[in-house]
Amino acid sequence: MKKYFLRATLLVCSLFSATTIFAETLTVSSDSGAPGTTVTLQVTLGSNNTGVAGASFTLDYDRTNLSLTAIRSPFFPTFTTQNITPATIALETATGTVNYEKALVVNDSGTMLAAARATNGPTGNQTLFELDFQIAGSASVGAAFPVRIVPSSIHNQDAGYDSAATIPMLVGIDGSSYPQRSVTLPTTSGTITVASGMVDQDNDGIDDRWETTHFGTITTVNAASDYDRDGYSDLVEYLNDTAATNDPAGASFDPTVRNAPGGEGYDTTTARKALYDFNGDATSDILVRNSGTGLAYIYNVNGSRISTYNQIGTFPAAEWEVAGVGDFNGDGTADILTRNTGNGMTYIYNVSNSAIASYNLIATFPAAQWEIAGVGDFNGDGTADILTRNTGNGQTYIYNVSNSAITSYNLIATFPATWQFGGSGDFNGDGTADILIRNSGNGSTYIYNVTGSAISSYRRIASFSSSWEFAGVSDFNSDGSADILTRNKSNGRTYIYTVSNSRITSYRQIATFTTSWELAEVGDFNGDNCADFMARNTGTGRTYIYNVSNSRVTAYANIATFPTTWVFE
Repeated sequence: MKKYFLRATLLVCSLFSATTIFAETLTVSSDSGAPGTTVTLQVTLGSNNTGVAGASFTLDYDRTNLSLTAIRSPFFPTFTTQNITPATIALETATGTVNYEKALVVNDSGTMLAAARATNGPTGNQTLFELDFQIAGSASVGAAFPVRIVPSSIHNQDAGYDSAATIPMLVGIDGSSYPQRSVTLPTTSGTITVASGMVDQDNDGIDDRWETTHFGTITTVNAASDYDRDGYSDLVEYLNDTAATNDPAGASFDPTVRNAPGGEGYDTTTARKALYDFNGDATSDILVRNSGTGLAYIYNVNGSRISTYNQIGTFPAAEWEVAGVGDFNGDGTADILTRNTGNGMTYIYNVSNSAIASYNLIATFPAAQWEIAGVGDFNGDGTADILTRNTGNGQTYIYNVSNSAITSYNLIATFPATWQFGGSGDFNGDGTADILIRNSGNGSTYIYNVTGSAISSYRRIASFSSSWEFAGVSDFNSDGSADILTRNKSNGRTYIYTVSNSRITSYRQIATFTTSWELAEVGDFNGDNCADFMARNTGTGRTYIYNVSNSRVTAYANIATFPTTWVFE
């Protein structure tokens, strides 16, 4: 690289046979910036009375703390679009344009710059170059780094220099001769001073140094993202962290670890915990039980593939039912709600890292009298609550749960047994779960909006006769509102009904699953913040994950074989 660059420089310079000394000066300006930011210095030619057509010199600077990232020059048009390492640079000469390799060469003493034009440039004070320097993120605040202009010393026999020599700084063209000219060097250097303050090159409101500390880059998160899906945006986590504000559990804010809900900046609409996420990796997992032995397993899923599995306990099907799954203690992982069908004793099994960590007896709901109709966060506190109905009189309650214990309960309505619950989810994007319910007599289907564990409004959304089954409720288009997965049992046609503000806004047939297929679990299995679903062929047991994006199936994969003796909970 040296050889070709130096030859290019000297081919321009060697056109000139005489040397004339002028009082021209080169100066380099100063600037300041915070660590990690980019500052710009100008190299200016002063006392320029006759104009010049070429320049070459070396920059001397601290390469540990400064990086020369870009060079611009309005004075040398052929140089304007070049950056620090272009493939070639086109230098204009009196006989035409010649392409030379490399605009810059880094030598032992610094960085050499050279540029040329076919005719004299304008006279007067001229900015020859604009130099962009990036200050290292590790640079000490208050440090000052000089940037000096020095002559270029070369030894290049191909260019005619058999021994080390100092090449001219400027080249002038006066119409009849081509003098090489030296200039007066600045008596003081330019200086880049490291200032305090926030570094935010991507303009997301988050200090770049904070981002690189947690993620290694400044592009992983932004002001609107919520990397750990804990309900605090990454901007809020940065602001809370730098202000030394802790979450309600007393922990400092870390964008890679889920903080306790309810603190400064908590936003329930962004706390999109993946359903069935038993290990806290923000993707859904699979809970399955052998109906013969009662052995229950959690299969961890990553990238829509099973990665590991873990036996968590034994729940004989004749005695125990899994009544629901949700995060009942607010630790960011799903827990399991179970009921002994014989005596009605109901437990929450707390799960951590896909293993049962503890369990609590929370109430007694005799199976002959009470239906556990759903699980969801009905009061927006970041923990799952329980929807129950007395099958005798239809009285329906929400039991609020905190730290895996019932803290209160509300009678919200009376729904006789002719009304069937279709699922719960946030259908209006307000951060609390709502209720999907259908009148089994006429098929009229309603969404009951819930706020503070009380019904705030309701709306009829459609009519789904008994030939339609509700296969799942979740956000299939990532707009922050739950949607509905339905299947026509007679022909197998399966649809996603997109919901916004508790109204159906569109629907789309996504597949056909005949009765030989069971639609199982719904959840985000690939971590793209959009719900997917599982389907099992009941004849072969082959089980698939269907990935969904924008309410369309985008891919599917066979993940395992689960005979029908295994029940998805």
